Amino acid sequence: MGVENLNVEDYKYIDLVNENGEKERVEILLVFEIKEFNKEYFIYTKNERDEDDNVLLYSSGIAEKDGAFHTAKIETDEEWEVIKGLIKQIVRQEGD
Repeated sequence: MGVENLNVEDYKYIDLVNENGEKERVEILLVFEIKEFNKEYFIYTKNERDEDDNVLLYSSGIAEKDGAFHTAKIETDEEWEVIKGLIKQIVRQEGD
């Protein structure tokens, strides 16, 4: 699968609006496109930690509507497999 990294420096921190209409500042770790699905995605963190002190990572698709960018659901198992592989790469790099 072809994955193209986009310039993450353009998107280092963004505000996401949650279900309650509240803004959350998140750190973007990777913005990428999966060419086979013709979609863009991003992996981000809220810098939360789990019980083992690991930083929690999240992922979402990117959709454009009315000139603004919004999160989009990741719909297929194939998309998730590619994204999980990228998250594993990020975790390995952070461990080095």
